[in-house]
Amino acid sequence: MDTTQHDKTPTRPRRFRFLGLTALTLVSLFAMGAAFAGSPGSHCGVSGQWADDPGAAASFMAAKIADRADATEEQEQDIKLIVEGMMTELAPMRAEREDFRAEVKSALMRDTVDQAELETLRARALDRADDASVVVTAALGNVASVLTPDQRVDLADDLEKMRDRLQR
Repeated sequence: MDTTQHDKTPTRPRRFRFLGLTALTLVSLFAMGAAFAGSPGSHCGVSGQWADDPGAAASFMAAKIADRADATEEQEQDIKLIVEGMMTELAPMRAEREDFRAEVKSALMRDTVDQAELETLRARALDRADDASVVVTAALGNVASVLTPDQRVDLADDLEKMRDRLQR
């Protein structure tokens, strides 16, 4: 007869699991934000699939998050509204990105490349990325507030498993 007791406590404290969830979710939402900030009509990612129907994209993402977190229908609807708001805020950045690419191309195609102009463009690109990360981080916080602590832990565990499968 085996009398060994198995420790059922998590290998990491809940605080670290929550931080892991926050980091993984932030990365996931930032990736979604980057996809929506992509060029109009691009053929990769969510941006290409739903460039003309952000409502469908928000529904898809909300359903994915809700499924992974075992969320209720009400929570899923709240998440959908948050994602739609994020997409609405990121939409102008998508249009600006095409103009930015044209400016960089123009700067690089001149007879003489102006390093100061390139540096200005680089700094502007970082400012836009920072603006997008503010929007995505706010959405992350809002989504997290819709979910219960246990749902956030479950979502973090699921995202960790997915990350581990992708790294193999």
